[in-house]
Amino acid sequence: MAQHTDEPAPDPAEDGTSENLPLVELETILNRPPSRRKRLMQISFVLLAALIALVIFWGDIAPARPAAPLAVPQPANPPPALLIVSNINYGAVTINGKKQAGPLPILVAIHGNTYDISLDAPPFRPISCHVALSHVTAAGVQSGDKRCLAFAAPNGSMLGLNDVEGVLKFEILISLTPDNLPPGQQSQLTAMLTQALTTRQAMTVPAGSYFATGFDAPSVTSQRASAPLRASATVAPVVPQNQDIGLPCVGFICPGIMSPQLPLSLTGHQWGIVVLLASRWRFSTPSGALVSDVAFQGFTEVRRTENTVQLFLSLGANGNWVISPNATVNDAASQVKDTFCAAGENILQQAIGSTINLSIAPTRDQGARGCELQLLVDNAFQGMFLWRFGVLLAVDQQAHTTRPELPIAPPAEIAALAG
Repeated sequence: MAQHTDEPAPDPAEDGTSENLPLVELETILNRPPSRRKRLMQISFVLLAALIALVIFWGDIAPARPAAPLAVPQPANPPPALLIVSNINYGAVTINGKKQAGPLPILVAIHGNTYDISLDAPPFRPISCHVALSHVTAAGVQSGDKRCLAFAAPNGSMLGLNDVEGVLKFEILISLTPDNLPPGQQSQLTAMLTQALTTRQAMTVPAGSYFATGFDAPSVTSQRASAPLRASATVAPVVPQNQDIGLPCVGFICPGIMSPQLPLSLTGHQWGIVVLLASRWRFSTPSGALVSDVAFQGFTEVRRTENTVQLFLSLGANGNWVISPNATVNDAASQVKDTFCAAGENILQQAIGSTINLSIAPTRDQGARGCELQLLVDNAFQGMFLWRFGVLLAVDQQAHTTRPELPIAPPAEIAALAG
């Protein structure tokens, strides 16, 4: 059976040490009112100089800036820029010893090669990054540890942020993880998320229904129940596989990424994280004898069958971490429910193989009871599939033609989900 392999980012190389160069920011210089003698000299100069010379030297000879800002034309060749982002939207940022105005994300014009960047955002411990841009590639390069990752911007698009405009050339991602917190907060956070993101449902597998007996991505082995079985479906956080690549995870908590626009829509201090959730099915006889126990979790890659949930956290009045109710993502309960169906979607996607124009859309989603999936490839209908009791079934003839190795869904299974 065709398998889909996500291509992980290659292991970033250790950042080398380069000569520290000072960071020069775009600031207005000499903005104090000129003296009377200098003002007379300016007037004479303006009368005698050409217009282009006036434009070139305006920053040196202009009087004090008026209350209403002047319209300044955009430069014909905007400067290259460096974007600094994190998975928090607050904190004090210092670049090459100069404290920056405003919170993350920050855009600065590039003047020099090496950058020493520090972020101080209590209750996290301060974090420092040293980056030499000459060592940065599109694949990214780490600075000291995986909490500082610098990489070349892919397209070099124009970006405007914090009164700076430039062509984006490099990005630096500063990731804050639970091990940057005091030990007491780490344990409280883990316990809170485990409780919030774990759910268990009990149901009955009718006689004649398929149920999972084993899983080796993307293949599921199954059999039909000769008599009713007890089923327990669980969704819970899982530790990602291959944590030596990608973003730094601590246990099951991985850093999220905030786009430059996202913090503008957040209120208060927010910390973005990502958690992987996996589903597990346990089947037993009415007397309690175990028949099968199948966990739908990737074995060699991250996110093969897991569902990625995005959350924003904030500190409550008592100093404990809570899931933010005013964040820009779906609530935690909805994302947990989606995990039951997401496992079937991911397995179907792997079975089809990697394709750019593949679309899998749930047409019915009843959580642990199952879901119906519509498959399109290159906008062409490829059939309806049923994900139920940990088994992927073909609903119609087109689905059977697309994946002939899948069991055909019994009419009772289809009717049970429609009801």
